[in-house]
Amino acid sequence: MSEKMPWLFLLFVVVPVVELWLLIRIGQVIHVGPTLGLIILTGVIGAALARREGVRAMTKIQERIASGAVPTDEMIEGMMIFAAAVLLVTPGVITDALGFALLIAPIRRVFRKMLQAQFSHRVAMRSGRTTTIHFGGAEFFGGSTSQAADNDDQFIDVTYKDVTPEADDSPDSKNP
Repeated sequence: MSEKMPWLFLLFVVVPVVELWLLIRIGQVIHVGPTLGLIILTGVIGAALARREGVRAMTKIQERIASGAVPTDEMIEGMMIFAAAVLLVTPGVITDALGFALLIAPIRRVFRKMLQAQFSHRVAMRSGRTTTIHFGGAEFFGGSTSQAADNDDQFIDVTYKDVTPEADDSPDSKNP
């Protein structure tokens, strides 16, 4: 719990104070009216861009699911788009800059890879072992071997096809 405290302090105290200071300084330079207009404009533009990118992400997620793949990368990017929307409707220069950055796909990819690497590292550190897990051909995260595997149980990965006859007239095969 103590390792989270500096981040919470930074997030809820330092960032708002710096944002407020920046907005005051901008207001002194371009005056209050244009500053308020800028805050509202970035919120409106940001919300529209976030909505557009969110629809794109949702379309990609649906396409991946329809093709039988797990949309891990798309889900992470969708969460980053949501974070961008939250940052953009939050008044402030720093939050707006970070929010707009998260709406740019190449920047999102960099952040996604960083998040996946950090998650893999944390899982590996907690488990003492690392296993790369692949979903739909895409590497998602490092995990640990299961407790059952530590007990020398055997696991078999199987791909199967249901070959149940469709026109089976036996009473046991009919669905209620």
